[in-house]
Formats: sequence, structure tokens, C-alpha cells
Amino acid sequence: MKKLIKIVVLCGIIACFGFIPSKISEVKAAESYVPAYYYANYKFIDSWNEIWDIFRNLSAKKDLEMEIEPSTFSNLYRDFVRSFAHLPKYYETVYEKCRLLADDLRKWYSYSSMESLMWNSCYRRLSQAAGEIASSYTVKPSYTVNPNGGMAPLTVTFDARKSVDPSSETIPLKNFYWYYRDWSGVDRPMWEWNLINYTFEEAGRYIVHLVVRSSNVDELWILDGEQDITIDVSPKAANIVVYANTRKMTKILQLKSELQKEKNE
Repeated sequence: MKKLIKIVVLCGIIACFGFIPSKISEVKAAESYVPAYYYANYKFIDSWNEIWDIFRNLSAKKDLEMEIEPSTFSNLYRDFVRSFAHLPKYYETVYEKCRLLADDLRKWYSYSSMESLMWNSCYRRLSQAAGEIASSYTVKPSYTVNPNGGMAPLTVTFDARKSVDPSSETIPLKNFYWYYRDWSGVDRPMWEWNLINYTFEEAGRYIVHLVVRSSNVDELWILDGEQDITIDVSPKAANIVVYANTRKMTKILQLKSELQKEKNE
């Protein structure tokens, strides 16, 4: 019963806090023309997301009583070190416990260390910290788009000037990054500014990504905010010309077919 309660509570933590930040940044195109710094939290996002993947794997193997390779804990320790260097220092005690437990488990597996890693000392507290970081230490993007769809070529105005930095600092104009993924799955840069106009020349559905970065990303460890925006661009209108009896139809003169003439006669 105690084990069941732990599993239920653990699922509740996942549901409440999720795996923060969002994985939007991680889903990068196989080919990209976008500079690395355009992506949200690019310095550590891959390691941060991998932490939660490893925890899911550990939880499954633990419940099934399967063997866990030491390399799993080595990878977890590596991702802890890479990620925690970029996260708010307010949670340093939590980070240190996680680092120590992963370091201990990669050297020698013990039941007590595993319980501490997967329960109160690390996983649970780190999940709670992730939720608080998302709400209190992450830029809140705010945007308007006009229009959000229309016929190609379509010029769209993107305005993110109301985005908010939780440290109450003014976000530098150059810290707004816009890019989109084209129909072939390639990420393409648009511009760096809080207010831009961009023309989509071809029809298609475009997922435009906005990344907003604080000026305190390295001092107060404010995380990047990100948002995705869907733009639907329809094909150009075709110029349709109608002919009757090889003569062009016009708005001024209505031409009759030979059949109509014979009928009237």
C-alpha cells in the first residue's frame, strides 16, 4: 500500500508541474538555418529535458524490478551538472542533493540511495522547483499577430512588446528571436526584434516560434520564455478566363453559344 501511495503521489507531481521548460526548444529540425542562440534556453535545454526522460526510465525499471545500468546514473549526474549551472541558485540545496545521490549511485548502487533519488530528496523536490521556476523565474511572452492568415504573399505583423521579465527589467530589443519551420521541416530565421513584419511568399501552414530572453539570464538566472504561433497562408487566387466559342467572356458583353443562337432562331 505504501508503494502504491508513492506511485500515485509521484504521478500527481508530474501532472501538476510537468517537465518544465516546454520541449518546444528541443524539437529542432534535422536541418536548420537558425543560429543556436535563437532556441530557448539553448545552453542547457537538451540536458534539462533528458533529466526527465531518465527519471521516467528509472521509475519504470524500479517498479518492474529490472536491473539499472550504472551508465544511467552517470548520464543523470552529467545532466545535473550541465543544467543546474543555469538554473536559479535559490534551489541550490535541492541541486546538491540530486548531484550527490546520482554521483553515489553511479559508483555503487544501493537501495537507500535509490529511494532518496526517486522520492523526497531529489525527484519530488526537483519537480516542485521546476514548477516554481516556470512561474517565477521564466520570461512571460505576450504577442499579437495581424493577420494570422490570408492569401500568399502574406505580410504579417508580429508584436511581442508586452512580454514581461519577472525580474522587472526591460527586455532588450535584440533579445526577441523569431523563426519558423517550413514545409520541409527546416527551421528558418525571421528576425531579432520585438516588433517585426514578415512576408510569407508561399502557401502553407507555418509554425512561428517566438523566444524572449531576459537581460538577467546569467545574473539572476531568468529562463527564456517561448511561444509558438500558427500562420495559415492560402494559395494565390488564380486568374480564371472563360471562353465561349473561342471568344473571351467579358463583363460588358455576354456571348451566346451556337446552341443558344439556334434555340433562339
